[in-house]
Formats: sequence, structure tokens, C-alpha cells
Amino acid sequence: MGAPVRWRWPGPERRKARRINEKGDQTHMSPRKFLVTAIGLAAALVVAACGSTSQAINPADQTGTLTVWLMNGSAPQSVVDGVNADFKAKYPNVIVNVEIQQWSNVTTKLDTAFAGSAPPDVMELGNTLVAKYGYNGALADITGQKSSFQNSGTWLQSLTDSCTVSGKLYCVPYYAGSRAVIYRKDMFAAAGATVPTSMDEMLAAGQKLMTKYGSDPNFSALYFPGKYWYAAAPFVWDFGGDIATQSGSQWSGSRTRRSRRVTSR
Repeated sequence: MGAPVRWRWPGPERRKARRINEKGDQTHMSPRKFLVTAIGLAAALVVAACGSTSQAINPADQTGTLTVWLMNGSAPQSVVDGVNADFKAKYPNVIVNVEIQQWSNVTTKLDTAFAGSAPPDVMELGNTLVAKYGYNGALADITGQKSSFQNSGTWLQSLTDSCTVSGKLYCVPYYAGSRAVIYRKDMFAAAGATVPTSMDEMLAAGQKLMTKYGSDPNFSALYFPGKYWYAAAPFVWDFGGDIATQSGSQWSGSRTRRSRRVTSR
């Protein structure tokens, strides 16, 4: 999903920003207001939504450069080109530089960029990263601009929640993916397990599989690829647990460790 970040309008253009009032007269526009306006436009570019600004602003009068970080493979090049073309037609004097990033090192690059003076103006973030950067003040609060984004009234609640930190909206939902469970029919049949349709049935099937194949130390009824906290945490929450709890501005967590006796043979 795309998430707009704080940025400053470059050089002289920031001082030359103008706003057209209802009478058609030009008035100086404060840098802070212009900041919010430009962020709204750039976010629309990333998420392919029609973000709009005040009708009093003439798009052709806006100038500057926007840097957009988009993740590799998240959108076909034809979509990126189409959105850029639409944006350029409306804002002919604004330059948009789209830079493709890799998931493997984007967190390190973002930390470095935020620590410096030239972070991207708009970036695509995984929903697990929005909370990190939103909580630390790295993202712009766009709560007041939500209605300017296309289809904002029908966003999935779960996606809206993932863009919200401490009651403030910090990003625009971009896309979501579904997950599926793949199972071995022959193993289920041999263990006398049936395809589960609920959590209780899945636990029962897992217990039957462990009874049948548990003598193999490398067997697991439910396979996760390594320390897959992204998928494991929802199971904790579904059973009423928490990884950590918040009290004011502080977070605390507890962890119990189960000991295992190893018997040599």
C-alpha cells in the first residue's frame, strides 16, 4: 500500500506557491498547506486513485519534483505509465520520478533516508511497516484528506485499520492478498483426518496428523517457513492473547519459554 511521507517543497518553488481565491486573485499559500496539497496528489499517483486538492488551486501553476518509491512487481509498468500520464496531463510542470525498490532491503534504505534530508515523497509500504513509521512520526497525517481519494467510502475496514495509527490515517490502501492452505490428501486419509472448516476442526486434524507422523522429528502438522511472525501473530490474537500491550506511550510484553528435555540414546 502506498503511504505518503513528510517532505519539503524544493527550493524557490516553495516560496512561489500561489493560491487562486474565489475572485480569481492570486494569494500566497503557506508552505504547510502546500505540503498537504502536494502529498495528497502524490499519494493518488501511487495508489492509482484520483486524489484532489482545493478547487482554488490551478494545477498548471504548481511546480517541483516528487520522488515515488514503488516496490518491484507491485504494479504492471503499463499501469504506472498510465497513472503518470494522467498526472502529467493535469500537472504539466511537476516532475515525478518513480524509483523501483526491493522488499529485501527497503527497510534499511528507508531508515537511512529518514535519518538524512532526502526521504521519498511517497512510498509503497507493507502494512506491517506503516505502524512503525507512523508511530515514529515519519509519515504525514492525511486523516483530513481521506474523502479526496477515490472509493475511500468503500475501503475494506481491515485495510483502513492497517493504515491507522493512534486514530490517525497515514496511508491509502493499495492492494491486498489472500492466503490459501495446501494439504496432502494421502496424509489426511492415512491419519483419518478430514478437511477442516473451523479452527477447532483444524486443531483436531493436526492432532491426528501428529499422532500418525509425529515420530518423525522433522514433521509438523502445520508448516510455517521459519520465524513467520506475520502469520503466527493472528493465531495468538484469535485465541485472546497479545504479543504486547500498550499503557500510555509505553509497550510491554511477556514471554514464557517452555523447556524441553532431550534424552540421548
